[in-house]
Amino acid sequence: MMYAIRSTVYAATLVCAISAAKADSVRTAIDTGNAEFVAAYNRGDAAGIAARYTEDAQLLPPGESAISGRTAVEAYWKTLIDAGLKNLSLKALEVGSDGDMAYEVGEYAITVPKQGGEESTDSGKYLIVYKMVGEKWLLHRDMWNGNPTASR
Repeated sequence: MMYAIRSTVYAATLVCAISAAKADSVRTAIDTGNAEFVAAYNRGDAAGIAARYTEDAQLLPPGESAISGRTAVEAYWKTLIDAGLKNLSLKALEVGSDGDMAYEVGEYAITVPKQGGEESTDSGKYLIVYKMVGEKWLLHRDMWNGNPTASR
């Protein structure tokens, strides 16, 4: 009886350890991907940004229609870069996964040009659904919206 209990406890501990290691691995991969995304954006590399998305990705920007496919995603980000939006930052607050899908909830901030050469900061929150493609977590669905109290 004692052996069965001990075996069950060991098995449960092992499952918890494996789950925690997997969660840490997913979080690390998403944090690394976010750093690559931000670096690509801040250097004006729309193709580098688009490479972080699945081929059939969708952007769901606030107040706009859905943007589907990696080529359209690249064009969207190029438009923002060309409009002078700069200094993007991302902060992951929550990351989870199940199988070949993962999600991230986070906060963003970006500098937005205004008329007369002034700038403001737009900040808000985002939700991303990731899909494992090969050995890499890629953005599959990406949506965000600004905070109502952000200066615009």
